[in-house]
Amino acid sequence: MFFSKNNKGFGLIEAIIGVAMGSLLLLVFMTLITQTMEVNRENSNQLKAAMYLQELIEIARDLERDPAWTELSKTCTLAAPCHPEPDGSNWELENSPEAPLGGIFTRGFIIDPVSRNGYDIESVYNPTNDDPDTKKITARITWGNSLERKLETYVYKY
Repeated sequence: MFFSKNNKGFGLIEAIIGVAMGSLLLLVFMTLITQTMEVNRENSNQLKAAMYLQELIEIARDLERDPAWTELSKTCTLAAPCHPEPDGSNWELENSPEAPLGGIFTRGFIIDPVSRNGYDIESVYNPTNDDPDTKKITARITWGNSLERKLETYVYKY
C-alpha cells in the first residue's frame, strides 16, 4: 500500500471538521433544551389554569348558600363576566375587570338562568319555565395569546 509522505494540511482539515461536528451537536442539544423548557412552561400554565378554574367552581358552590345566593342573581355575561372578590369570610361577585392572576391569567363567571320542563333542565332557556333556584355557571379563564379554558356546572339554592 502506498502512503504519501506529503500530508501537510490534513490535521487542519480534521480539526475544522471536528469543530463543525461539535458545533452542530451543540446546536441540536440547545434547540432540544429550549423546546423542552417551552413545553414545561406551557404545561405549567395549563396546570395553573385548571387550578384557577377549579377554585372558581368551588367559589360558585360556596355561593349556593343563603344569603350568598343573591350574589348569583347578578348579571354576569360573556360581554361582562363577574369575578370573585373576598369580602371578609364571604365572596362577592364584581362586574369589573379582574386584575391578572399570576401575572397572566384573567378569570370570571358567566351566570345564566335555567328553565325546567318538569324535573329536567331545558337545553335552551325558556322564561316561562324559569327556575329561580338553579343557575348555570360557566367558569372561564384566559391567558397568553387568547388561550382559554371553561368549566360548566349548575348550582342550586338550598
